[in-house]
Amino acid sequence: MKAVVVGMHRALPNSLACSHSMNGDPSASAEDNLKSLESGRRAYENLWQFQNTTQKHVYVLASHSHFFVQDIFNTGYWRNKNEQDQAILNGMKQKQGTILKGWLVGTTGAKRYRLPDNLPATALAITYAYGYLLATVNPDGTIGFEFQQIVENDVPADVTTRFGKDFVDYAS
Repeated sequence: MKAVVVGMHRALPNSLACSHSMNGDPSASAEDNLKSLESGRRAYENLWQFQNTTQKHVYVLASHSHFFVQDIFNTGYWRNKNEQDQAILNGMKQKQGTILKGWLVGTTGAKRYRLPDNLPATALAITYAYGYLLATVNPDGTIGFEFQQIVENDVPADVTTRFGKDFVDYAS
């Protein structure tokens, strides 16, 4: 094994999608939100620790938010937290970098939402789009992920005939 790909419904907390992630849910109790936040942070830290101690690549995919965002863990919270952890682990063989590679891809068959207001200008993000993430696995264990957007012209004519234009318009 050279890499681990973790798939989940909600993104781990303190991501670029934190308003719609394991940071909490307005309809949940404060206690449930705190449990979600704490367990999500623990999961992130365990994955980051695994990546750094085993030298294996870790990739995290989530889908709950209905848009596409790349590098969802490149946030101030995780940069600062992991810089502190890296100092504690000084002397251990470590990978360079402190941010887990992560994507949010909730772009198929669901109501589409606006992007969060807090996205940095450099974030690769797409809203009101349908598509999927294509993974290319390399021999060294790295995996390249590329968003493949689906537009109405990509829908075969026989699908439009079978299901109707209204369905295709709604789904694309």
